[in-house]
Amino acid sequence: MSNQQETSYDTINHVSWVRRVGDVVTSLQVKSTTLVVFLCITVVGASSSFLVRASAVALRQQQDESLIGLSSLLADAAAPLIASTKDVQALAQRAADGSPLVYVVFHDTQGRVLGSAFHGMAADHATVIKARHIEDMALGRPILWQQKNDHLVFREVVYPINTSLDSNEFGTGTKTLIGYVRTAIPPNTYRLTLASSMDVLTGVGIIALVFSIPLGFLLVRRIAWPLQTLATTMLQFSQGELHVRSPEGRRDEIGQLARAFNRMADQHQHAHEGVLRLNAELEQRVLERTEQLRDLASRDPLTGLYNRRHLGEALRQAFEEAQRYDRNLACIMIDLDDFKDVNDLQGHRVGDQVLVLAAETIKSQLRSSDLPARPGGDEFVILLPQTSAYRAATLARRIISAFCARVEAEIPEVSIGMSAGISDVETLKPAVPEILIDEADRALYQAKADGKQRVCTPDHLPDPLST
Repeated sequence: MSNQQETSYDTINHVSWVRRVGDVVTSLQVKSTTLVVFLCITVVGASSSFLVRASAVALRQQQDESLIGLSSLLADAAAPLIASTKDVQALAQRAADGSPLVYVVFHDTQGRVLGSAFHGMAADHATVIKARHIEDMALGRPILWQQKNDHLVFREVVYPINTSLDSNEFGTGTKTLIGYVRTAIPPNTYRLTLASSMDVLTGVGIIALVFSIPLGFLLVRRIAWPLQTLATTMLQFSQGELHVRSPEGRRDEIGQLARAFNRMADQHQHAHEGVLRLNAELEQRVLERTEQLRDLASRDPLTGLYNRRHLGEALRQAFEEAQRYDRNLACIMIDLDDFKDVNDLQGHRVGDQVLVLAAETIKSQLRSSDLPARPGGDEFVILLPQTSAYRAATLARRIISAFCARVEAEIPEVSIGMSAGISDVETLKPAVPEILIDEADRALYQAKADGKQRVCTPDHLPDPLST
């Protein structure tokens, strides 16, 4: 089992490591850095290639211009010597020795060779080099081309040799073509200079490549880091941390995005707080409404006293507390005397007025801990915690007296009174709370039997155990 767990942990760690590597490789920072380095390599490569080509063209043009200039000097030097083959040969030999020229050949206007000199690899091809059609040379101007002889390439110039005759009255003379001079150099002489330039460019490219990687990384990090910070902030915000905000120090598009997100976050937070406040208000209203409905369901709509259902619940609770803490609990049951006659003679409206007056009188005489109720009809029940039967009887007499006084003062045309029955836990020692109500009801009937408008206590009742 342990080996299986270790294998499972190793697999999870391996997958986690592979996932982290994959996240790093596919991250925007790595992709952007690779793109920047690729662009740097592309730009450096393209620039180097362009510079090499441009340098090659410039060096070749410089070489051609040098070759044409040297040919011009040889043509000017050979013009006075063109009639002497020996002198022309000596000039050709001196020109070819110790110079970059691989050969020098002088021709007359008919194409015959007047003098020539060769050195290096060109000496092996002297016969081929001397052969040149007169049509190729009789153009009267310098000609520059490449001559290939058995894979040996030479950069050659054919330059005309002119002489000046009869000057006119303006001091200018007429040039007459008297021959040609052919000079050549290897075409790769400029490549030594180009090779050194290539070394410099290669070094610059390597340095640029070496510096492009960290610079590209730093540049991309400057762009990607704020995006990563913004993404982290958005993730925290989506997970419920509504107070988080993204830094707004940047003035570019990322800063605009951060400011837009912060404004959205502020609006969302304000809306969320408004919803929370509204929910709190609605919950409070629901609680209040629920309490109102519960109160309406537990009260008598006419008198405002508690109804029979709530009386039963309150009686059980008060009875349990009395037994638990060894305290007394008294119960008063009140009934209006001759209430049916009031309804029959005065009407139900007056009857309701009497009931309301009775309820108000009862409530005015009670403590806050006492519980008055109207189980129905003209009966009223009062629960008195921590009260004896004697004190309950005193309270009942006071209620009856106050009620009669108010009826006489407010409804003089009505003749009505109250009777009350008393019971308490200490006297009865009841096993169930309902006995307390039953004994108070029995005491009430006894009070009515004794002549009404009386208060009857358990002392007047026979002992229920002896009957």
